[in-house]
Amino acid sequence: MWYSVRFHISLFLRTEKVCVSFFPIFPIPLIFLLNIPFLYRILPEMQHPHYKVLFLLLLLVSCLLFSPKNTSAESPVSYGIDVLKDLEYEPLEWRRTAVFCNHSSLNRQGRHLLDVLNPSDQIAIPLIYIFNAPQWKGLSIPEETIWMDSTIIRYQQYPYFHFHIRDILSCDAILFDMQLSGIVDDPALSILQIAASLAQKHDLELIVCDRPPLARVDTCQGPWHEGFELPYQYGLTSGELAHYFGTYFFPGLRLSIIPMDIRNRQDIPHLTSPYPVKVDTLLLNSEQGKYVIGL
Repeated sequence: MWYSVRFHISLFLRTEKVCVSFFPIFPIPLIFLLNIPFLYRILPEMQHPHYKVLFLLLLLVSCLLFSPKNTSAESPVSYGIDVLKDLEYEPLEWRRTAVFCNHSSLNRQGRHLLDVLNPSDQIAIPLIYIFNAPQWKGLSIPEETIWMDSTIIRYQQYPYFHFHIRDILSCDAILFDMQLSGIVDDPALSILQIAASLAQKHDLELIVCDRPPLARVDTCQGPWHEGFELPYQYGLTSGELAHYFGTYFFPGLRLSIIPMDIRNRQDIPHLTSPYPVKVDTLLLNSEQGKYVIGL
């Protein structure tokens, strides 16, 4: 009987991903706790309240000791900006790039996009747009970010955008990297639409550093047409939404997507449902040194 119990315990440990390093001592508290009713019957003095408190503490310690561990850190997700750095900024070489960013433009280590790009001498960034919105107050761009004096930095307040077309036309590409919230009135989604519109209208390349949305919704009303709620129902990433814009709103858009490097698809629970845009084509392995061009 004990071997049967031990087998089921072992199976439970493997299934629930519980730390098995404590398995040799696991039967000891288990046997002790399972025999509490027996001890109550044979030892009247065990009825003392102090012993009851002791039993409850042992039970609490056992539950904490053998609770499932969070294994999400074992399979990190590298965002597009991480892959862009791994590619040694090849997609940005020989291009004068306008950067669209906000407080959420962070890599996996928490460094801001501007800090990541700043050490590179392989790219030219003449124009930086930093966007702000009421819900983003208190989350500012790192103060240690330093750029050359020749760089033009413009702060934009949502929803009032002012783009200097002469500056935009002096660039070859627009680099977009913002975290989408997953709701239809997300300011970052509007800015992505504007970036796609500017790129399509002025024949610029739109380069999107892919990153997952913060959430997905089951029902919502689309701001542009009745079918636009589909992308958010399926939790599309920034790159997939850019592909969606290029397909349905801005035909001829020159789009490059710097994909994420996802070791385990389950690490992003928002991306679980199928969608007509084939998701896996946008999520290439960074080790292959490839990125999506001209979707």
